[in-house]
Amino acid sequence: MRIDLSKLTEAERLLWEHGVTSPKHIDLDAIASALGVKVVYRPLCGCEARLVGDHERAIITINNRDVTQGRQLFSLAHEIAHWRNDRHLRLVTCVQDDMSPKTMEAKGIESAANDFASQLVLPNYLTAPIVDGLPFNLDTAAKLKYAFRCSMTAAAIRMARLSRGAVAVFCHTRTSRAWITKGLQLPMDLNVVRVLHHETDAFAMVFGSGLQISRPKVEPANRWLGMHEAFRREVSVQSMKLPGDRVLTALELHPEKKHATKRR
Repeated sequence: MRIDLSKLTEAERLLWEHGVTSPKHIDLDAIASALGVKVVYRPLCGCEARLVGDHERAIITINNRDVTQGRQLFSLAHEIAHWRNDRHLRLVTCVQDDMSPKTMEAKGIESAANDFASQLVLPNYLTAPIVDGLPFNLDTAAKLKYAFRCSMTAAAIRMARLSRGAVAVFCHTRTSRAWITKGLQLPMDLNVVRVLHHETDAFAMVFGSGLQISRPKVEPANRWLGMHEAFRREVSVQSMKLPGDRVLTALELHPEKKHATKRR
């Protein structure tokens, strides 16, 4: 594998230094051990992860009660980030909101830890070759999920950040939009609706439909976007039901259609 080491993030360099050239090589427990950290998995009350450190040694405790493997993986990556970058904090306790996609758009140590963690779990130098040339939808995100044993949410966010199209991934509850991650090519005035449109599969999912994941489909953009020209545009969308009456959606805005000029 030929990699431009100068373009790797700090988290990616950590993986590269440990010989990670394939998703199956990523072993965050082993990397934590090499950094002087003992990892313990047990039920926690009131938090998802805890770091207790002293000089060159630390213990990371990960909540394993009613938590998916993907959540545990990201929690561990998040605490490794704190140990690498915030070692002056000898006790760090992180709740679920600290590791939420909402925090990634903010600034501060939790946001920085999330960004570092996302690169530990889904490094660009391994994820980009997988999604390159594939359609922007949750089926593609699922390829990342299974390859890296991560959550669907983390996979979809990485897919959006790698995309060169006008894309976004976002999560809705019954009453509001919980979070959104936008691709770099979206128009400045794009605003994903805060309340789901009643004609979408996502609406049916969040209000109790048995459908777990929809097929990718083309829909009118004004069902999803509040931008000025949404009524004249189309989007490709795919939605997936998440635990807790939430729904994840991947969206790609189609180019505006050019109307043919009539000949006289």
